[in-house]
Amino acid sequence: MAGTSAGLAILGDYYYAPSRQGLLSSEILNDPFHPNTQDIYRSNFLQVPFLKDVITDTHLDRCNDNHPETRYGRIFGFMARIMVTENQPVYGIGLEEGAFVAIDEKGIAQVFGNDSEQGQDAYFLQTNSATPEQIKPDLPLIWDRNGRAVKVYRIQGTPSGSGLFDLNNWLTASGGTWEYWFTTGGYSGFRQERIR
Repeated sequence: MAGTSAGLAILGDYYYAPSRQGLLSSEILNDPFHPNTQDIYRSNFLQVPFLKDVITDTHLDRCNDNHPETRYGRIFGFMARIMVTENQPVYGIGLEEGAFVAIDEKGIAQVFGNDSEQGQDAYFLQTNSATPEQIKPDLPLIWDRNGRAVKVYRIQGTPSGSGLFDLNNWLTASGGTWEYWFTTGGYSGFRQERIR
């Protein structure tokens, strides 16, 4: 299995399919119940065993005249909403513009890049089972947990494929780096920090 844009979105257990203007990172981080967040769905189309409880998002690094913000905060916000709504841990897979993820029959993911100047990275996100400190309508999301709200493995893709990530346990990984993503308050408080 492999996918980039919509091809990845339909593989996730959860997906975002906006009926109007697409959601911005600032919108969901500054108000996790923003009107544009109402189009988060659980799939009844494909059920991929290795992607149970996973939301996917693409074009994370896209930023231009038509897309004023990157989407890193958006997938983070999706995870917060799903975790609270479903009352369970949630996972995420996010791709930059020039990357795609291939998953073999054993649930091992590898990251490929299109060898362009666009971002080539894929991100495998997992919650640490600690819910956001603040997630209410009209208030900024606070999901800090001492700077460890979401643990992320980042792999830079190459044309021949790079890195390995085991979707069976979300722990076994190689060829990339671990990060933590968190927000101390809304969009302005969102951070991505590499684990030293």
